[in-house]
Amino acid sequence: MTMTREEKNAIVKDLLALRPKGDGKKKLEFRDVEYYCYDACKHKNRVESNDPHWGYSPELLWSLELRSSSCCRRYLEAVCYGDRVLSRGERGGLSRKTNRLWQRVEPAIDLIQSEGREGTYQIRKGNYGERLGVVFANNHDHAQQLGEMFYGYLTDGEQRIRSRFIEMGSIDTVQAENQKMVDDHTASIEKLRSRIESAKNEISKFENLIAAGQMLQMHTLDQMLADAE
Repeated sequence: MTMTREEKNAIVKDLLALRPKGDGKKKLEFRDVEYYCYDACKHKNRVESNDPHWGYSPELLWSLELRSSSCCRRYLEAVCYGDRVLSRGERGGLSRKTNRLWQRVEPAIDLIQSEGREGTYQIRKGNYGERLGVVFANNHDHAQQLGEMFYGYLTDGEQRIRSRFIEMGSIDTVQAENQKMVDDHTASIEKLRSRIESAKNEISKFENLIAAGQMLQMHTLDQMLADAE
């Protein structure tokens, strides 16, 4: 799902409103909730919605490509303030906008990463282990089946194949991602071969130094024996 910059800006602007309108397909209801703000050390009010995605589909919010708080901050800073140096008040305003936007987008990001969608998945060795490859699958179960099929033999038996949803899209994306990985691994192999060749040269140098030292020892010993006679 792709959108224009204008569409993205309009959705973000709506999400930043106190009571967003959403896409009009869902009736939204709001309520004011009091909470204690530890940063300000006082009670504040915030608006909550009956829809955790504030009137938009999770897929549409995912397509905003705002996948973290830092992504939201960079986007808002570029759109709202440009390249200028922010004043103290503007930095505070940017933080408040960032917090509101991320709080309203995050549930959709978490949902899609957890459930998965038809698209590309990253295959890893364990939850935080080595990245093995990218597959195109319908969901996490399908992705892990493909991961086991193509990469299972690379695990040590203790770490299971894990999948991480990357993006909704077509199988063409997988081809490009895997070709990039092949190119990266090929470059790594060439670097290792170069290091091996360099190590062989170093070993040869030290072997020659050892041989020269041993010849010198023999020569010195012969001289000592000759002098003793």
